[in-house]
Amino acid sequence: MSGLMSEPPPDAAGTVAEFVAGLRRLKAWSGLSYRELEKRAALAGDALPHSTVASSLSRDRLPREEVVKAFTRACGCAPRTVDAWVARRRHLVLLDESGTVSPDARRASVRGSRITRRHLVTAGGVVAAAAVGAALTLTAMGRWRP
Repeated sequence: MSGLMSEPPPDAAGTVAEFVAGLRRLKAWSGLSYRELEKRAALAGDALPHSTVASSLSRDRLPREEVVKAFTRACGCAPRTVDAWVARRRHLVLLDESGTVSPDARRASVRGSRITRRHLVTAGGVVAAAAVGAALTLTAMGRWRP
C-alpha cells in the first residue's frame, strides 16, 4: 500500500462504471497482484479467486457484494472504508444512471418478497389451527355451540 496516497474513497462513484474504476484505483493503491490479493483474502478467511478479481475489474458491471467486501479487505482498507464501499455498491444496485430504481433492483425486490404456494399453505394451516383452537376454547367455556 502506498504510504503517499490515501485509500481511494467509494463516495465519488455515482455510476457502476465509476464504482468499478474506483475498485481499479484501489487495487493500484494496494500495489498487490491478483494472486497476492487472493492470498491476503484467504488469510482473512475470505474466498477471492484471482480470476474473479481480474474479471470483476475488467468489466463495467457491479461485482457481488461478497467480492467487494473481500476485495476491499484484501487491499488493506480499514473496516469503516470496507463498509463505505459496500454501502456505495448497495446504493448503485438501487439506482441506475438516470437516478431511478433499476430493473435489477426491482427484480431483486420482487424476488425477495415473492409469496410462494408453500407460504400460503403454511399460512392457511396456521389460520385453520387458530380457528380450531378458538372453537375448542369457546366450546369449553360454554360460549359457543356448533
